[in-house]
Amino acid sequence: MDPNWESREENLRFLDALFHALDGNFTQNQKHNNTDVDDFPLTLGAAYFAYENDVAKYIKHLGPFKHESSTCHKFGAMGYSGHWGLVSSTLGLSCARHMFVLLGGGVDLQKWERFANVDFAMISGLWLWADLFMHILAYNINCQYCINFEKRMEAFRQLTTEFESIPMCIKYFPWTLPGVRKFHLPAHNTSCHYKFSLNLLPGAGMMDGESPEQIWASLNALAPRTREMAASHCHDVINEFHRNMNVQCTYGMATFLHHKYVEAETMHARAAETFKKLEDEIKESILGPQKLAEWKRDETEWIGKVVKMEEHKDLKNPYEPRKEKKLTQKQMLADLTAKAVETKGILYGLVGVIEEGMEIQKLKAEILQDLSTGNIPSSTMANI
Repeated sequence: MDPNWESREENLRFLDALFHALDGNFTQNQKHNNTDVDDFPLTLGAAYFAYENDVAKYIKHLGPFKHESSTCHKFGAMGYSGHWGLVSSTLGLSCARHMFVLLGGGVDLQKWERFANVDFAMISGLWLWADLFMHILAYNINCQYCINFEKRMEAFRQLTTEFESIPMCIKYFPWTLPGVRKFHLPAHNTSCHYKFSLNLLPGAGMMDGESPEQIWASLNALAPRTREMAASHCHDVINEFHRNMNVQCTYGMATFLHHKYVEAETMHARAAETFKKLEDEIKESILGPQKLAEWKRDETEWIGKVVKMEEHKDLKNPYEPRKEKKLTQKQMLADLTAKAVETKGILYGLVGVIEEGMEIQKLKAEILQDLSTGNIPSSTMANI
């Protein structure tokens, strides 16, 4: 990181932000197996799962399960589908840019992706980066998860339970820009397509946020075995799998980043050239520079509001044409009639051209009909 990152201007803080992705894997479930109550994982609190003893303490305070209400679609991750097993799935945090699995960011889920469980994974996996001014989170149901996030963090701070793996002073969370992962975004309501798009959110860059899916694609091969294991053995096996994956990512990072950098430089130059041509064409068109300046003002206003959940309710989409009032069919006919009267039956402009074209096509059809029958009046031949 830049040695002077703490003095970075606010609009450039994304350069020092932590980009992370979150997801649950419902293939990685676990059966109701009878296990030794004194059994514990050898990697207890030292790898990619949150400290299991702290998680157990936390779950005791959660109370009964209940569905999270949704202002978008009814997602399976929110409990609107069936789940089974002692553990319905595992949930984990990963680096959204490089696919690293983050330490302490994994938890078991008992039913669905209950937000309280997700909160613990976030705090456990990200408290090491709590000093950063900005986090960027890619989550498939972020439009719902972040609505009451601050309230849940406040409730977490009020807990009297002490957690060994989380310092008591870190019961808060830094400012986070929420986005929905790109593959999952089309399944959301239309308004989510611009409020949570990683293509449009300021500072999100071009990341797709789908690193968890790539991790799950490999991890799913373990599922038929780990679901038969005791909980402790299951965590040990998954931790070893994640460790090996992170080592491979480390070895390949230099080559990976080099290719990405070259590609980014090429695409940026191409996009900048295309964008300049587009702006020049708009300035020279009938819209003019005034309309371009108006669009830029709208975008600037949107950028200021889209990063604040409380502003989302009445937020307008600047990337879609505004619905302007148009004349009804009756009003258009009345307008055309009035113009015809003023011009003594002659229509000028586009409507006049269309009308003249229709008359020519009609005359052409009549001539072709006469030619086919051999009945061509001498007056028509003279006009031809």
